[in-house]
Amino acid sequence: MARQRTIDPGFFRNEELAELPFEARLLFAGLWTQADREGRLEDRPKRLKADIFPYENIDIEPLLDALGGMIRRYRVGSVRVIDIPNFGKFQHCHPREKASVLPGFDLAEPEAGTSREKVSPRRARAGLSKSFPSLPSFPSLPSGSSDSVASTEQERFTDEIRQLFAVEVECRAGKGTAMLTPKRKKAAAGRLGQGYPLDQATDAIRACCADDWCRKTGNDNMAYALKDGDALEKFCRVWRQRRPSYRHPSPLSESERGGEPTRISATDFAGFSA
Repeated sequence: MARQRTIDPGFFRNEELAELPFEARLLFAGLWTQADREGRLEDRPKRLKADIFPYENIDIEPLLDALGGMIRRYRVGSVRVIDIPNFGKFQHCHPREKASVLPGFDLAEPEAGTSREKVSPRRARAGLSKSFPSLPSFPSLPSGSSDSVASTEQERFTDEIRQLFAVEVECRAGKGTAMLTPKRKKAAAGRLGQGYPLDQATDAIRACCADDWCRKTGNDNMAYALKDGDALEKFCRVWRQRRPSYRHPSPLSESERGGEPTRISATDFAGFSA
């Protein structure tokens, strides 16, 4: 069953993937949608071809071999499995997603001499050129990754990130312990780097921590409130709509007060008798 997954901008700058043809890169991203929350899926090339390349006349067996440095193919009994290492580091699955029912790589049975041996990207590209002779050549991609960019942003906004985390701690008082995790830092630095002001980020965190659904699902934290610009704006808008306004009334003008008060003395009543 296909699942919704996310793709990081660093995927397109990965120099190891850049050694492979675009079909292999697209297949790698497509495997994420077929994998369970542990990064495992059944090794069934024909079915994967139907799910990922339904309109293309492509043999994905050599493409899977080309991804030998990115995936692990193994067999446990009669079950063949593809495993994506470190899947949990770049994919954040839904808390209610079912656990994996496929055996892990630690139970793999050796299969020496088969196509499931590990193949380096450079060797795989050389072998694929025979299967795909008309593949276009791609220019070398710029070096760097989203992780290095995120680290630089975090250093720029160190003080602001700590202030935002202090807001979360204040809002979560008595509701468990919060830690300034890399995920929180990355989300905060990303929104501040986009130009969102600190007060908007603060209000978004307060609204997220006060939201019933976020608290029930464990998403009442700054990482979820600041996961992207849309989330920040939505939570900020909710908080500012529910927050009361404490404006002091402006002073009355002379005309509104009726002018200067008239002084009255005892002599003004001298002509009146009881």
